[in-house]
Amino acid sequence: MRKCKVDGCDKKHYGKGFCIKHYTRFNRYGDPEVVNKKKPFRTGCIVDGCDKKHYAKGYCRKCYEGWLRRKRGSPQRESANERCNKCGNPLAVANDMCQSCYDEHYYKNHRETINMKNRSRKEKRSFGGRRNEILQAYRYKCVLCDMSENDSVGTWGARLEIHHKDGNNMNSDTPNHNTENLMVLCKRCHASLHHKQGVKKCV
Repeated sequence: MRKCKVDGCDKKHYGKGFCIKHYTRFNRYGDPEVVNKKKPFRTGCIVDGCDKKHYAKGYCRKCYEGWLRRKRGSPQRESANERCNKCGNPLAVANDMCQSCYDEHYYKNHRETINMKNRSRKEKRSFGGRRNEILQAYRYKCVLCDMSENDSVGTWGARLEIHHKDGNNMNSDTPNHNTENLMVLCKRCHASLHHKQGVKKCV
């Protein structure tokens, strides 16, 4: 049986003349005799002017997150004293803006997408994602007063709402989002019906 070529080691050969232990050390450190090479311990951020505690890859948490979000060619900032182009606060994230200004900028440019996602999540939680299905079934009109979707927006500033006939909406212990249990109402009729039933409205 072929054995490891390291002096004093009689273990079975694995690769490149070494056993699996010495083979691993050779690949990792370039020397099969090295037991462990510890990396130097970092205590602070490598960004000039930043004296915060090390978090990852040589950076403090704030500088590290800024590097991840800005996606620049070089992760290192010239100085920890960089300022937001809009408000002058310390720079933290992307496009030379602080977190607050970047959030405002992102929402302004992605408003429709964000609102659509939020609306979809809310509808899934409130009606099991069946809002459009129910509206089409009732031809986009209130069951009680026959108000259309456009009239509802113009009159009440709100879209038509979905009502749970048995009162078991998302606020109850046993929500019932079955198609047969849902109906379309305008804002006024929906509020009036829930006031009579004494059940909290879910829109």
